[in-house]
Amino acid sequence: MPRTSKVLQEVTVILLLIAVTTAVLLPVTLESVLVQTVIGDNIVHRDLAEQMYTTGVLPTPHFAYQALLIGVHLISRNSDWIMSAAAANLIAQLLSVTVVYLGLRGSIAALTLTAQRRWLARLICAALALGLVIVTSPFPLLEWLGVEINPLLLGTITPTTYHNPTILLHRATALALFLFISAYALKGEDSESSRPNSLVLIGLGAAITVTCGISKPNYLLAVLPALILWLGWRWLRKEAAEWRVAVFGVILPGILFLAWQYYFTYLNPTENLAGSSIIFAPFEAVLTISGSLLTEMILPFAVSLIFPAVVYLANWREARHDRALNFAWLTFIVGASHMYLFAETGWRLTHGNFFWSAYVTLFVLFFASARFALRRWLNYRDQHRRKLDWRTILCLAAFLLHVYSGIRYLDYVPWLIADHEAALAYSDRL
Repeated sequence: MPRTSKVLQEVTVILLLIAVTTAVLLPVTLESVLVQTVIGDNIVHRDLAEQMYTTGVLPTPHFAYQALLIGVHLISRNSDWIMSAAAANLIAQLLSVTVVYLGLRGSIAALTLTAQRRWLARLICAALALGLVIVTSPFPLLEWLGVEINPLLLGTITPTTYHNPTILLHRATALALFLFISAYALKGEDSESSRPNSLVLIGLGAAITVTCGISKPNYLLAVLPALILWLGWRWLRKEAAEWRVAVFGVILPGILFLAWQYYFTYLNPTENLAGSSIIFAPFEAVLTISGSLLTEMILPFAVSLIFPAVVYLANWREARHDRALNFAWLTFIVGASHMYLFAETGWRLTHGNFFWSAYVTLFVLFFASARFALRRWLNYRDQHRRKLDWRTILCLAAFLLHVYSGIRYLDYVPWLIADHEAALAYSDRL
């Protein structure tokens, strides 16, 4: 089949996916921006964008969302910043679902598929992509087990939340960085013959790394230690690694960029950021914000990992050799440790900014698990001429549990942001 025809087919599927995602997420996006009152992340970041637009001065070191919002505002020529914010939030989510789809499709591009199976693979990737941008921690299961659920699912680790606009954009940039690292920084010298020039990769990696940091620092805070640990382990085992790409394309620019963000936020802060610092305070932020006891955090944490845990355990023999999947797990462990072990002092303690490290790394882990399960199923189907096996059924059931929770949460969010009395009662606890 001509390459142009394949590209047109991919574009058709992406446009269809964007249309369906818009229909699914537009109501909750509008409600989150228009109705949000006490839980005011959208208001704060919209105000920062107006301030950045008016003064031309950076109000925050992670300003990608503000830049996107200003761009939408200028292009639409709309004086209403609220509607521009709703459009920017939706664009961020559409960018995420597109990156997820392309990541899934790219992972199976090397498989030899008939024309019919190629279309099936595209539709499956599109369905998985839509599911991955709405999955949440399975709070209906927790409710059934008698665990009290707060409006923002605090205490759980959820890949999806709608009240904060910067995380919507950060998921796309974090996933792009993970795809780059898994493609070019985790492989050994055996991949050199098939990869682009190292200087090109270093430049591309640095650009993706900085873009990821500009959207939000949380994924960099987790992925840089994970990558250093990964390279150190390979060095101890005397295994080959893409040292130049990893060090000069990701680690070095990432460290320099985070150092600048730390200086901007804590050492020489603007008026918007002053009065806080980072401390080592195990469980303090989680217990303060969620209102839970330490023993009550174990079950919400465990059920948040049902899908990736099922994928890994059901396919243990293959999963333990998959570099990208294991790296995603390692990064999540680092990100979750930030949520539970670190906090900010002063007025930023109740903001839970280290929570985002756990949330975004779990989102990437969900993607890596879905990609691994998809490839394993397609290989199994070709080898055994059977459509499904028990491993695939088990993984699919676990994934659908999280998707069902995400669908329920689409109805749950409007309630929590529209019920002003409930929101005030919750905010009084913080």
